[in-house]
This record gives sequence, C-alpha cells and structure tokens, in this order.
Amino acid sequence: MKTQTTSPVHVVGGGLAGSEAAWQLVRAGVPVVLHEMRPERMTEAHQTDGFAELVCSNSFRSDDADQNAVGLLHEEMRRCGSLIMESGDAHKVPAGGALAVDRDGFSRAVTATLASNPLITIERAEVDGLPPADWDSAILATGPLTSPALAAAIQELTGERELAFFDAIAPIVYKEAIDFSQAWYQSRYDKAGPGGTGADYINCPLTEAQYRTFIDDLLAAPKTEFNEWERDTPYFEGCLPIEVMAERGVDTLRYGPMKPVGLTNPHRPDKPHAVVQLRQDNALGTLYNMVGFQTKLKYGEQKRVFRTIPGLQHAEFARLGGIHRNTFMNSPKLLDGVLRLRTMPRLRFAGQVTGVEGYVESAAIGLLAGRFAAAERLGQVPSTPPVTTALGALLAHITGGAEAATFQPMNVNFGLFPPQEDAAARKVKGRERRRLYAVRSRGVSEGGFTPSARWPTSTPGSPGRAPPPDPGPARSRETVSRDRCAAPPPGPLRRHPMSQSDRAAFWDNKFRAEGYLYGTRPNAFLVAESYRLTPGQRILTVGDGEGRNGVWLAEQGFRVASVDVSPRALQKAGRLALDRGVSLTTICADLTDWVWPQAEYDAVVAIFLHFRPPPRRRVHQSIAAALKPGAHLILEAFTPDQLIHHSGGPPERELMYTAAMLAEDFAGLDILELEEATTTLAEGTGHSGEAAVVRLIARRPAG
Repeated sequence: MKTQTTSPVHVVGGGLAGSEAAWQLVRAGVPVVLHEMRPERMTEAHQTDGFAELVCSNSFRSDDADQNAVGLLHEEMRRCGSLIMESGDAHKVPAGGALAVDRDGFSRAVTATLASNPLITIERAEVDGLPPADWDSAILATGPLTSPALAAAIQELTGERELAFFDAIAPIVYKEAIDFSQAWYQSRYDKAGPGGTGADYINCPLTEAQYRTFIDDLLAAPKTEFNEWERDTPYFEGCLPIEVMAERGVDTLRYGPMKPVGLTNPHRPDKPHAVVQLRQDNALGTLYNMVGFQTKLKYGEQKRVFRTIPGLQHAEFARLGGIHRNTFMNSPKLLDGVLRLRTMPRLRFAGQVTGVEGYVESAAIGLLAGRFAAAERLGQVPSTPPVTTALGALLAHITGGAEAATFQPMNVNFGLFPPQEDAAARKVKGRERRRLYAVRSRGVSEGGFTPSARWPTSTPGSPGRAPPPDPGPARSRETVSRDRCAAPPPGPLRRHPMSQSDRAAFWDNKFRAEGYLYGTRPNAFLVAESYRLTPGQRILTVGDGEGRNGVWLAEQGFRVASVDVSPRALQKAGRLALDRGVSLTTICADLTDWVWPQAEYDAVVAIFLHFRPPPRRRVHQSIAAALKPGAHLILEAFTPDQLIHHSGGPPERELMYTAAMLAEDFAGLDILELEEATTTLAEGTGHSGEAAVVRLIARRPAG
C-alpha cells in the first residue's frame, strides 16, 4: 500500500495527454508534480493558461463505438475513468454523430479537477531541458508545441533528426451574424449524436457558380509565408488547410468538408452544389466553427473570402484561422512498449509528441503513460492492453507496429487492428466488419485487462470478478453509508456557513483513520431500488465519501462519477475501486459552488447528504437539473426524529430533512416513492443502532 513518502511522478505539460496522465496517477494513489510553462511562456497557438486547452477544433470526432475506431476509443477510455472523456461528456454541445465540447467549459473543468486534487502539485514554469537526474520517473507530454529548448535537448539525447509537420486552425464565427434566410440547421442524414437532435449543424449552400468563384478567390488570396527553414515541413493529411486541398483539384473540397450529401435546403428545391457546415463551439450556442476550414490565409483575406459564402456575407469572427508548426518523435525507433525512452527509461513520452494525431488519441496515450508509471511506482510490472482493443492497437502502432523509416502521425483507425482470427470474419466488409472489430474489442476488455493500476471492467459477472457484497437483510433496509451533512467540527457550535476548506478539513479529519468509517458495503436502500436502473447508464453519486456506493454501482456495470468535498475520502474511494477491479471517476468538489452538469446523468444517488437551509434547496435544484429526462433520483436522509437516537447523523435539527421538505424541494420531479421510516443501522463504526430516515424515489419528467 502506498505511504505518504511515495515519491512523485513528474508530468511535463498540461495539455490533454499530460492532464490525463496526471489524473490516472493520482487515481492510483501516486502523487504528481505537474509542470506547465503557461502563462509564464505562451505558445503561438494557445490563448489561456488552462489545462487541456483545445487550440484547433472543438470536436472529439465520432462517438459511434460500433462503427468508428475513435468512438470505440471513447468507450474504452470512459471505462478506464478518463478525466478527458468525463469532462468532455459533461460539456458536450450538439454535433450530430460527433462528440464536440464547449472548449472553455471543458478546459475549466479539467483545470479545476486537477488543481483541487491534494496529490497534485502544480508548477508554472518552463522545463527548458531534460528532466534532472533526481526525477526518477517523468512523463513528457509537451505536445506538438514542445518548447524549442526541450525539443533540442530531446533531439540531442536521441540523435534523431527532428520531425515536424504543420497543423492549421479553423475560424469561429458569431451565430448572430449568420443569415438564416439562406442558411439552415441540419445534420447530414438527420443523424443525432451525443447531445444532438439531428439538426445540429448550420449549413450554408453554394451553387456551382458560387462554388467556382469561391475556389478561385481561395487560390488567389495571399497566404502566410513560412521561414526558409520551415519550407520543407509537410502538412498532416488529416488537417490540411482548405487552400491546400483546393490546389489538388477544383472538386476536392466538394468531396471533402464541403460535400453536399445528406442535406435538404428548405429555402429552395434544387440540390446545393457544395455546402459549408458550421458546428456549435460553446455551450451557449453563440459561437460556431467552420468545419474543415483550417487555413493559412492572411487574416484580412480570411474575412474577405469567407464572406463570399452565402449566409456568411455579414459574418463576424470570434477567432480567425491560423497555422502552427508541430513536433513529433520517431516513436517506433525511440520508445519501448510501455512508452519509455529506450536510451533513458526514467523518461516516458505521451500525447501528440509520440506521433498520434487527434485530441482523443493524445489523451489516450496520456492515459496509458499514467497507468504504466503508476504501476512502476507501486512496485508492479506494467502490462499493455490487448492489441485487439483501440487502446492496444494505437499503442502497438507507435511503439513498433509502424515503419520507423516512414513514420508519420496517425489517427486511430480499424486498419491498426490485427485481422480477425476467424476466416469467415475476415471476409466480412463494411459496417459489419467494423462492428465485429468493436465486438472483439469488448470481448477482451470486458473480460478484464490486467496491466498497471488494473484495467477496469464494466460488465457484471465478468471472469475473475468477486460477487457484489451482501447488503444485509432486505426487510430491514439497513443503511451502510455515512451522513454527508455540513456539520461543524468539534468545539463550539458554528452557526455561520462553513467555507469549502472548512468542510474539506472537517471531513478529512473524520476519515483520518486507516479503515472505512461507514464500511465498504453499499447502502441497502440503494441496492433495493437499483432495479430501476440499467447497466451501462451514467450515475452521479453525490457526497459519496469513501466510495462504497459508487464502487458497488461500478461493479454492477454502471459508469459512475463520485463527488465529495474530502480529498482523503476520495483517495480511499479510489483504492477501494482498485481493490474491486472497477473504474470509478472521483471529483473533489464542494457541492454548494460546484459547476453542476446539466441533464447529463441517468440517475443521481444522494445518501445521507445533508445541508443547512440556505444552500440545501439550491443543491437539491442542481441535483434535479443534473438528471436527464426520464432519469431517477435515489435519496435517503435523516429526519429530525434522529436526534433522539444515538446511531450517527447530523447533530442539529436544521440539518435534518422531512418528507414535506423534500416534496417541496423536488416539486419539478415526479415523486414515485416518499416516506419517513425507522430502521436499524449496523454498518461500520459511524452508524449503529435504530435510526429515523426519509426515503425518496423521484424521476425527471420525460417531456
């Protein structure tokens, strides 16, 4: 078991990969020093000092886990408790079949989670050379915008000629300036993806004459000039500037980002010759980015040329497109199978610098690097995910599957997966072929990966899994969770509201003992009512403390996020999840000022979560708002009659709840069950004896 003297792992870079690596390390109980040079030294592409800032598109691409390799990668990362995927899901915006996010909300969420974790120390300064020798374990996740000093040090160490490519950024426009007498909302083929309706893109149509004029203007417009030493640097094929695509042929864009298929113009009956699509870029829906319109046109020319597009003739730009130089290394030659530098194994690399392309792929390699480093720090031997999974296929490609002599950045795709073992399956083509790859991946991942920090599973009854704990006699519905009231610490009664640091210190003190104060078995009321839920659903457990309820739900096959104000409790929850071999996302937050997700969860579980009247109703309203339409709330709390008992719970009447109080607070939900009852608590040292409780089952209306 980890002790407080465990040496930290140093993670250099606070982008997607570095943020995910740091998160995976602390989930395993390993401390982290996270180094980020921003804002002390900015890059040519970043705008903020936030972690996981998205500098190009806001899209994580397809979320279809059955037909798209990146969608399958999403699924696997969610099962691994990915912070990047959890934050992306919490801040998604409509994007058809893709997962796109509000870039600012997403970055703020990742930053807040990492900054509030007690195992993470953040150092804002540039690492301008190789990590010092006393950093016995370091992950370099500096991304494609690695600082010149560090890049030169790596190049000298490896003896490799630097490899680089150019990457481009698409413009973002204000929705209010789009002319909807010409534009309209529709996703191709009306496909509704995560958070979408089937009408998630704004479409601007062009006739053949308008399209050819646009192409002529695009090719003639002045472009950004490169330095002499940059002129031979190639572009990444998956993110070409539109003017480079246009140079390949007049119809190239019509068969690429401007293809007019699957769309019907409501303003005129004839089919458009080409279409420019814009995708929502923030949660408010005020900003839209021009899909596939990354460009190296000069700023003034961007405004002139793009305003020739019907519907955008009065466009105002929140951000213009741009171009920046990216760096990557020859990973098949330089890295071993667990992402260590062969010539200096104390150094690991993660993210786009390893030669993966795309936000999700970058974060995925960060996830792997964090888990591998955690395993080593905990005295375990890292092992890799199976190559028949998206994670394993991507890792295998960059660490030896690709040809070192011709290595170029690569997105995850089914071409990286090994062929099907079955001869009949190898003959299948198209959609069925892709589906079989996904089925095979789930077959090995649900059976339980066995590498560092344990690969999580998500299916009840998987091989090697212990059965769920016995919740005790159903007739008594004994509670096994602690109270989560905002009660004062020992000493004189404090009537004024406690600060977040006060609450965190109070509950950290409650959980200072090595064991689990309220046991490790789930709440019996939750167990009795869990038949209302379907495995695979997303569950939010609020005030979950040491995690027994969240971990039990994860064992039943749910995707669980567990929120609590106590860092010490969440560390215990993480250890319990590791011991049970499941994935549990833990979020350290004060529920009174947390930025609550909206309509994101299939159920919220609140067991003995108590607040005083001023914040109580606000928290309860936030709980209701976090439910999807048709989703359930499962709640159990103490009533004022608990004060005559000595079995645990809040010490003051104003912290207790009644059935009438809950009916009023959750008036916007459909009340399915609401009762006050007496039960016997016999779990842990925190709750023992007869107790007075109130129980609520409610559902958010589907309409």
